[in-house]
This record gives sequence, structure tokens and C-alpha cells, in this order.
Amino acid sequence: MDDTTTEPVIGQPATDLEAIVKSQRVEPPNTLYHFTSADGLCGILRERTVRLTRAVCSSDAQEVRHVVDCARIRVEVLREMDAECKTLSDTDRAVVEKLWDRLKNDYKGWYGEMSLGYSVAFDSLLPDPYIACFCTGAPGLLHWGHYGRAGEGFCLEINSTLLPEVWRKRFVRVRYGIGEELVDVSGIFNAFLPVKGQTAGIVATGPDIASLIAERIEAAVRAVSIGTKDEAFDAENEWRVTWLRGVDDQLPIRLRTVGPEFVSYVEMPLPIEAVRRIYVGSKRDVRRTAGSLAAYLHDQHAFVEIEECHIPFR
Repeated sequence: MDDTTTEPVIGQPATDLEAIVKSQRVEPPNTLYHFTSADGLCGILRERTVRLTRAVCSSDAQEVRHVVDCARIRVEVLREMDAECKTLSDTDRAVVEKLWDRLKNDYKGWYGEMSLGYSVAFDSLLPDPYIACFCTGAPGLLHWGHYGRAGEGFCLEINSTLLPEVWRKRFVRVRYGIGEELVDVSGIFNAFLPVKGQTAGIVATGPDIASLIAERIEAAVRAVSIGTKDEAFDAENEWRVTWLRGVDDQLPIRLRTVGPEFVSYVEMPLPIEAVRRIYVGSKRDVRRTAGSLAAYLHDQHAFVEIEECHIPFR
């Protein structure tokens, strides 16, 4: 089966949040792999869904904030250049100062230096991405070691062409490295602050225009943050299916516990016929586990191959 994919088309930067989100998305390769735990696999098979977890609750401590920090650095550079050379119009200067304040407060909120009430209210006004992670290519040691719980987990091989069409259009291909993040952030800044003396994309007047534009820039930065990661993770070949509160269609937000914490999530339908294979981690009793899976799948009239991971974890 053809596993080619279409690259996103890079056009003129947009100031509409929905357009910015759509510019990041592209249909995925036909074959994707998704790692999960035993409990996660039971839930997927029983409910026929995959959970998209709130991005800031993921196992990557720098999720979202990594790109937001790039925006904070970009604002700092703009302020320094303007202080030396007066490169900004009065309106743009006011926007940059408002954005500087917002990003500083965002940083304080993440590190517990801001009141809880303010931080929660602040987050509620911005896009709140939810993600589920997949990879391409045959999963190797890195994938099994990290996502496969060092041989204690499971991996699903998924035929993405059998996913609901609306969800196929919500994937992003993750890009890695500080250069990619700066491209995203710079594109957003150039869209909203394109030329000295002009401010694009906003139809508003009055003293609050700078605050409005600053809020929209930060919202755009948060929206694209789910498509880039630190270059240390570039061997993952990661794809993500995404859902953004306030941008995509409304879905019920559910709640689960992870250790002592609550984590919110939404669900993407995963038809059982889209699951080609289930790989069983090598730390499990493969005969008992695979036999039980086979019995369940046979009873569900689901034709899913079951294979063993052969990476010899201790």
C-alpha cells in the first residue's frame, strides 16, 4: 500500500486562527503506529476510540511552553531593536509591550509564580490543544524503549485511510529543532506586524486594540506549538492527531486520573477494521497475552494480526 503523504503548502501567513491551524495540518501516511499500555489497549479495543490528551498534560514537560518561550525570545529581540532603532510603529510597539507582559505572565503561571485563579482564567481564553501521538516507519528500540514501556507495552499498526475523514484532516507532522520553531513564530509575528506603520488582520479601534492583537498573536503561537518539538526527539518520526478547543467542532471533554493528577481528554473514533496488527512487548508472557487478545478479537469478528516485539529487553 502506498505510504506517501502530502506536504503542507506554505502560503501567505494568516491572521485568522482557524486558517493558521489548518495551514499546519496535512493528511497522514497510510500506515501509522501508536504505542499504549495494557490498560490503554483495553480501552481502545473496548471503546473503539483513541484518547487525545490535553497537550500541556503530556509526558513532555516542555510541551507548548517550548514554542511559547521562543515567542518570548522573539518579543525580547523586537523590544531591543526598537529601543535602539525605533523599528516599530506606535501601534506595533504597544502590541509588543502587551505581548511581552502576557508571555511573562504565562511563564510565571507555568512555574507556579502566579495565582491559580489568574492562570486558569488566562488559559481559558486561549486555544487548548489536545493530541494523540503516532509514528511512521517500523518502530525500533527508541520507540519501544520510551513509548513501549521498555517492552511492557503494546503497539498498534493502523491503516489511517480507514479513519473518519474529518480526523484524517487533523494530523500534523511534527518538525524538530529551534529553527523550525522560530520559523513558525516569525511567520506569526510577520502576519500581525508586517510593515512599520501597519497592523494586519484586525478591524478594531480604541485603546484596547493592542491588547486584542497581543492576545491573538499568543493564541496563534499556542495553536502552532503542537507541530514542533525539541531537536533531541527528531528520531521519533512523530505525527499527531490534534483537536483545539475553540477552533474545531465541539466535543465532550472527559476526565481521567494519572497518578495523583487529573488529566482531561477527548476521543477520536478508531474503527476496529483500521487496526491491522497489534505488537506485544517482549517483557510480557506472549503466549498468554496474545492468546487472550486473539480470543477477544475472534469473538468481535475482528481480523487483526498479533505479533511479538523481538527487541530483547531484560
